[in-house]
Amino acid sequence: MLLHIKAYLPALLWSIFIFVLCLIPGKDIPHVPIMGIDKIIHFTLFGVLIFLYLKSTRKGNKNLTQPHIILFLFLIMAYGILLEIFQGNFVPGRTADLYDTIANSLGVICVYLGHFFIKN
Repeated sequence: MLLHIKAYLPALLWSIFIFVLCLIPGKDIPHVPIMGIDKIIHFTLFGVLIFLYLKSTRKGNKNLTQPHIILFLFLIMAYGILLEIFQGNFVPGRTADLYDTIANSLGVICVYLGHFFIKN
């Protein structure tokens, strides 16, 4: 059991890091004059998250089947959706943005597909 928790620790910490970033009020986020940088950040944050979970899965639970991993993908995408809703309702100066959710999900899907094709 401890091996499983230890294997998933980097992914869990990254999940918490993303959550903490979502708590930053809108007025405290620096403006970067690069078009689309916000979406690139979302894509990267969630791409790294699925990468860490996939890596953790190889270390902590080698018996997971492809349907379990697909469920993992959907859970991480749901996490991104819930974070956007949370931001829109509870973080001053932040809104729930459909395009952020799409960027989150694309990060998850692209990294997973890259992992899948490299693995096979």
